[in-house]
Amino acid sequence: MKLNQSNSDETLQRDFYRERGQIYFEEIRYYLRDKPTAVHLVDEDFAIDNTIIDSKLEELKKKIVEVASQQPYWGEQIPTRWFLLEQQLMRLRDAGVKVVSRTNVENLNKEGTVRIEDSEELDLFLKYLHETGTVLYFSIEVLRDNILLDPKWMIDALKILINARPNLPNNPANNNTESKIPVASDAHSDITQQWSDFEEKGKLTLELVDAIWTKENHPELHEHKEHILRIMEHLNILAKPRSFNENGEKVEDYFLTPCMLRQESPKAVISPEEDPRMLHASYQTWLAEDGHDPDAPITREHMNHARLCVAIQTVCGNALREVLSTQVPSPHTDIHQAILANKSMLTSRQGRPLLNSDQIQLVFPDPHGKTTGKMDQFDLSLLYILIRNISTVPAPVTGWGHAPQDQPRDNSLGASVERIRSYRNHIIGHSMDGKISQQDFDDYWNKIDDVLDDIELELGKHGYKAQLEKQKKQVISVYEAC
Repeated sequence: MKLNQSNSDETLQRDFYRERGQIYFEEIRYYLRDKPTAVHLVDEDFAIDNTIIDSKLEELKKKIVEVASQQPYWGEQIPTRWFLLEQQLMRLRDAGVKVVSRTNVENLNKEGTVRIEDSEELDLFLKYLHETGTVLYFSIEVLRDNILLDPKWMIDALKILINARPNLPNNPANNNTESKIPVASDAHSDITQQWSDFEEKGKLTLELVDAIWTKENHPELHEHKEHILRIMEHLNILAKPRSFNENGEKVEDYFLTPCMLRQESPKAVISPEEDPRMLHASYQTWLAEDGHDPDAPITREHMNHARLCVAIQTVCGNALREVLSTQVPSPHTDIHQAILANKSMLTSRQGRPLLNSDQIQLVFPDPHGKTTGKMDQFDLSLLYILIRNISTVPAPVTGWGHAPQDQPRDNSLGASVERIRSYRNHIIGHSMDGKISQQDFDDYWNKIDDVLDDIELELGKHGYKAQLEKQKKQVISVYEAC
C-alpha cells in the first residue's frame, strides 16, 4: 500500500511539473510572438528534469542536430590554416595564458607553415572561434585588440567579485568565501561601506575592484582589469549609470551590477511637468518598456552597417538573380526547369538536403511539380546554393567555398559569387554590434563596387553599379534627415 502511494505521488509530481512546463513554454512563446527572435523558434518544446536520467535529453540533442543541419553553412569546410592557428592558441591557453593580443595572434600566424593571408580573414577566424565558444573576441574598436583564450575565466572573474567579503576579524562569512578583500585597518570603514553598497545596491567602484582583484591574489585579473570590465560592460553584466543635472547628462565613474540588485526599482516617477530634467529619463523608460534599448542611440556606425546590409540584400541580390537566370544548363530552357530536374539532389543529397525546409517550400511549393515561387523571393543563401549546384557558372580558381584569388585577380562569375557570399557573411552574419566604422564601410563599399563591375563585364549588362550609387545616396539622405 505504501509502495502504491509512493508511485501515485511520483506520478502526480511528474504531471504537475509537466503542466507547469507547458505553462512556461506558452508564456515564453507569447512573450516572443512579436519579437524578431520569434523566427528562430522551433515547433517542439522540451522540459528536462535534471534530477533524473531524462529520455527527453536525447530527444533535445537530436533536435539540435536536426535544426543545425538545416543551416546554409552546415557542412562547410574549415580551412586547414584556421585549424593550425587554433591549435597554437589552445596551446597558449593550456599553458595558462588568459589573454593574448591581436598582434601576438598575427605573429603566431606569420610563424606558421600555412598562413592566414590577410587581416579580414583573420578577423573572420577570430569571430568563428568566438561563435563556437572557444574564445571571447569582439570586433568593436575598444575590445578588438585583445582575445580572451578562456571564456570560463570571465565567469570566474565575476564569481570572485560577487562572492567577495571584507577580510575583517569578526566577519564569519570569511570562513567560506572564495575571495577576501584585504583591508588595512585605517581603511576598514571606507572599503566596508563600498562593499556594503555593492552587496545591497549593486554599486561597484573601481577602488573596490582593485581591492578584490589584487595583484598578489589575482595577478591575471589585475593585469587585464580594464579589458575584462569592458567585456562585462559590453555583455551588460555591468553598466555605467547616467545621471542628469542642470548641465545635462553625466556618466558616473562606477558600475551597476544587475545580478547584485536586491531592491525593486520604485514605481513612481516624477512627471516631466514637475521637473523638465526628467523628460529624457521618462522617454528612456518608455523606450525600454516598448522593447527598445534607450542607451543605444543610432550612430553613423549603425547607419554604415545598415547601408551595407541594404546594398548586399538588394543590389547584390539582383545581380545574383541575373547570374542565376542567365546561366541555365542544357537542355533546359529556363532555370526553373533546371531546379525541378535537380530536385532529388537539392532535397536529399547524401541524406542531408542542400536546401532547408523553408527554401524547399519556396522552390518546390506545388505538390504537382509546378514551381510557383518567384525568383525575387530567393534570398542570398538560396541564390548561392542554386548558382553553385545548378547553374553553368564555373567554380572560381580556388574552388567553391574558398576566398577567391586576388593576385592576380580572379574576376570570373564564380569568384564574384563567392565574394558576395563572403561580404554577406562578414557584414550580416557575423556582426557583433550592428556597427561598422567609416574606414571599414568605405573598404567594403569599394569591394562591392568592384564585384558588380566584374559581373557587368561578364554578363555584358550594366546598371548594378548605378543602383549601388543610387542606394548609397538614398540611405545617406535618410541619415542626414534624422
